[in-house]
Amino acid sequence: EGITISPAALSWIAEAGDGSMRDAQSIFDQVIGYAGLNISDDDVEDILGLADRKYLYRLSEAVLSRSAGTCLTILEEAYLAGIDMKHFYTMLLRHFRNLLLVKIAADESSSFDIPTEQVEKLKTQTLNVSRETLQRYLDILLSEADSLRRSQEVRMKMEIILIRMAYLEPILPVGEILAALESMEQKLQNGMPSGGRMDPMPSAPKQIPVQQPAGVQRPAKDPPAKPTSAEAAKHHTDRPVSGDDLKKFIQRENPPLGAKIEAAEVLGFENGCLTLGFPKGYLFIDSIMEKTQKEELERIAGIYYSQNVSLAVQTIDSPKTNGNGGSARGIRANNMNDIRREAMNNPLFQKVLAQFEGAELIEIKPITDKKQGG
Repeated sequence: EGITISPAALSWIAEAGDGSMRDAQSIFDQVIGYAGLNISDDDVEDILGLADRKYLYRLSEAVLSRSAGTCLTILEEAYLAGIDMKHFYTMLLRHFRNLLLVKIAADESSSFDIPTEQVEKLKTQTLNVSRETLQRYLDILLSEADSLRRSQEVRMKMEIILIRMAYLEPILPVGEILAALESMEQKLQNGMPSGGRMDPMPSAPKQIPVQQPAGVQRPAKDPPAKPTSAEAAKHHTDRPVSGDDLKKFIQRENPPLGAKIEAAEVLGFENGCLTLGFPKGYLFIDSIMEKTQKEELERIAGIYYSQNVSLAVQTIDSPKTNGNGGSARGIRANNMNDIRREAMNNPLFQKVLAQFEGAELIEIKPITDKKQGG
């Protein structure tokens, strides 16, 4: 009949017919009467009241970019435009369902009830988001659908849901995590001698030379004039040498760096020089002594001690557990310290800390053999 209309517009008319061919035909006749023979998508949106569709991509894009403020702004625009929030929520749920289907089966999207001209736009939206993250978004929308339909404050409910989605932390696919771990293990094996062990460090403690950053100097043999008694009291009585307190402070200020110095022992702090001892062969010594890491460690220690701090590093022998003296509690504490130190020195664990930014050791659970005799 010489009518020009897009497949997307026809699908909207079919949806509006709600399964009834007669209703769909009646709507189609109304559209022709309104727009004539050349029917644009905007004409169909005007007739069917589908102005809410233009907000879908903007809102979903804001969710995917984790911009909660933009989500709330777009939702307010839709609300002020008179869009029914419950119907809009249903369309949003369907939109994220389409995103997930396109992400899973992009090459077979034509077999789903998704207009062909929308597939490419959906593909573009899913380029930088994982299937797992889209699945979690859809799970949130599905789980809240019933409560939203019953809610008397639909807009407020939608705001809460969108904020929850926008602040949802993205997750790495399990395959990527396993691949990263396998790659680290392979690099670790390639970097070791054939025996599978790293070369031991010299038995005697060895002073590692430290190149001081600009503006921070190691104390000379003849120290400069001592600070006033009040300053000395502040620096040396308020902040005594306390390894655990210092490491906890560094952990709060910089968790990745705090994880790397977990195995360190504070050997001393004198005249602004902090001396840390690390077990022989500790993999992160070189990393800690890198200029940026060392300056950051000196900066945080300077905050802790309320003065300029320079850093010196030594290698030390692991302390032996007292087998003949000390209380049972002390022996258990030493054993747990040894276990923790051994875990921190494990090369694969150290590689994991270095590979995943922000990773930290939370808890160590020793494996005990619960089997009894025979």
